[in-house]
Amino acid sequence: MGKLIIKIIFFLGVTPLLYAQINISGDAYYQTDVVGYMGRRNNGCGNVDGLKWIKVFNSGERTLFQGREIYYPFDESYQFTKDDPVNRAEIKITNRWENGIGFCERGPNDRFLRYDNLGSCYQFYENNPNDGLRKLTITNRPIVNLTVPANPLFLGDRDQLTITLPDNLYTNHYTWKYKVGSGPDQTVPAAFNGGSILDLKGGDFLSESDYGNNVAVWLEMNCTAGDALAEGIARRDGYVQAYTECRETGFPQIIFCLRELENTADQYAQDKLTPELIAQYQSRRSNPVVFRYLKTAPTIFDVETETVSCRNSVDGKVKIIFNNNLTPGEKFLSIALLPPGGGPISQLDVDRLDAEANNKWSYTFPDDIPPGTYDVELLGSYAGDNTYTDGPGHTFTFTVDRPSVVEFDVTEFIDSRCNDGDSDLDNNHDGEILIE
Repeated sequence: MGKLIIKIIFFLGVTPLLYAQINISGDAYYQTDVVGYMGRRNNGCGNVDGLKWIKVFNSGERTLFQGREIYYPFDESYQFTKDDPVNRAEIKITNRWENGIGFCERGPNDRFLRYDNLGSCYQFYENNPNDGLRKLTITNRPIVNLTVPANPLFLGDRDQLTITLPDNLYTNHYTWKYKVGSGPDQTVPAAFNGGSILDLKGGDFLSESDYGNNVAVWLEMNCTAGDALAEGIARRDGYVQAYTECRETGFPQIIFCLRELENTADQYAQDKLTPELIAQYQSRRSNPVVFRYLKTAPTIFDVETETVSCRNSVDGKVKIIFNNNLTPGEKFLSIALLPPGGGPISQLDVDRLDAEANNKWSYTFPDDIPPGTYDVELLGSYAGDNTYTDGPGHTFTFTVDRPSVVEFDVTEFIDSRCNDGDSDLDNNHDGEILIE
């Protein structure tokens, strides 16, 4: 009996991921800042007086500065989290001064300044704590920095927006907000809010009327301590500038300069308190993630193909199966099949898909497709704007095959009979015949 061997070659497409995502990370923590100016008390003298140390306290004692400084602007900071909050700050100042006849023999004595009950959003300012210490500001504030890529971002209505921060802040400092175009600030729905991770789809908080707009999303901490810190820095720097000018004048001009020192320092401080300085230290909100919101075009579930009829034919068939249907007003501007190194085979202005089983939808290319490997490329529009077609679910690689190769062995010859009589085949053959 003859042996028939059929070799069939299949190219199996792999279904890609359905949705692209915007994945953003960042950092979140609290920071204590102690800002001021250490001058010198009246009749101060010697080489031991001045600022000696600055410390903050949480589960331990944290030394931010230690040494001896006079005529010294300082800005010391310490980072912490809700799990180990800073609740106290202390400053040590040493005094030594002249007696009534000009000898440096008074003191030294130490003075300790203690500030308790520092909350997670805390601000304190004192213009003149005495003993040469001026313009003292102490703050605790939340700081959140989102790591936003430089390239433009796009989000579709079925695509995922994920912002992941460490869980270092108290719950009241995790309020996610957003803004569409130049519209008002809005709060992300409560089901997705109140935590260190924001994870939702575009359609979970945006509407069809938002398509085509730029959207900003940020974390609202709503703490004003950063504004107070910026003001404290401006006050300190204004005072340093005014006091330095007085010290550089001669007698008797220095007397009149010192009389106006506070007024001059306040004026300099107002000049230095710029919007840029406030923005640098503000603790009301994080930097934003900005993206353009687009309707997501249907994503590809699979591609079905029909083999060409003969090995030299170009009459293959292609049907693209989608996970979703086109909505009213939506269309594919182009569905293109891209062969390696060749020109695309395209269908333009496709505004209707055919229903398939299991809630799928399809489009069948009306033209014959030559054998080969292709990549699907989509371009869509909705209400005059492009739809989102750059996700991994919007492309697919598939192959239109030639017919299978059929091989068989001739193992036996049987006498042939004709209408006019019988005849024999005298010769024997052994081998393979390739039928194309």
